[in-house]
Amino acid sequence: MSDTIVVGFDGSPEAHGALRWAIWHAVKTNGRLSIVVSWTLPALELTGIDQPVGDSQLVATERDMGEDILQEALGIAVEGGVPATGAVMADSPARALIDASKAASLLVVGSRGQGTFASLLLGSVSRQVATHARCTTVIVRDAADPESLEVVVGVDGSQESRASIEFAFAETDLIDGSLRVLHGWEIPPIGVITGVPRLSTPELVTQLRDDAARAVTELLSGVRNRYPDIEVVEDEQQGNPVELLTEASESAAMVVVGSRGRGGFLGLLLGSVSHGVAHHAKCSVAIVR
Repeated sequence: MSDTIVVGFDGSPEAHGALRWAIWHAVKTNGRLSIVVSWTLPALELTGIDQPVGDSQLVATERDMGEDILQEALGIAVEGGVPATGAVMADSPARALIDASKAASLLVVGSRGQGTFASLLLGSVSRQVATHARCTTVIVRDAADPESLEVVVGVDGSQESRASIEFAFAETDLIDGSLRVLHGWEIPPIGVITGVPRLSTPELVTQLRDDAARAVTELLSGVRNRYPDIEVVEDEQQGNPVELLTEASESAAMVVVGSRGRGGFLGLLLGSVSHGVAHHAKCSVAIVR
């Protein structure tokens, strides 16, 4: 697997936060940085038309701004002791980052960026990247509780959750923290899902709760033994996964979710959950794929 960490940078405070996190992660994992700076002409970005060929004053100004921003980022990486390369791309931020993600192990972006340079709030970019990136994406956000050393991982019992569990354990180990495995489950409307037994509500709740606990235990098997020093809390709760993970994020350093999943009995794609968590979480979010 590649050890390259791609980070998007536009000079904004949020981008600086993403770059600092990426540098920290590279130091911890012996990785290397690839810094992506993009520029595009505002009117063309809105229409989707390719960049014009030529050396007009506007194009030259935007390109020079991009080069200055890249040099700033490379200087910060050097100060952090991390090997780094970079490129200025004449493309939209989302397309440039998604393309770069094809050869990366991790893609890091800020929660929002400065629209003056990138022409799009990085909130929009982060949503596109979270959907289409070819590797795990970390959306860096200042934590509501900056002292927290807890990583929260959302699972749904699917095989896709195993990758999220693996990533969450590794990140917890890096910060010498604790791990909370959160499985949010909901009662399905009777008759919507075929094969659901005709149980009274208390019996159905008990079955769903037990199924959730069993799913978490199975997901942890084999992984937990490799990290014996990590305190793990198994947390099965009835409720909407997005709401539960958002609430948990208020006291977490990071929330980890899968890019897609089974979504429990309701068949909710974890893609919907990941988008909801990325938008509402009060800390950094990792979307694992």
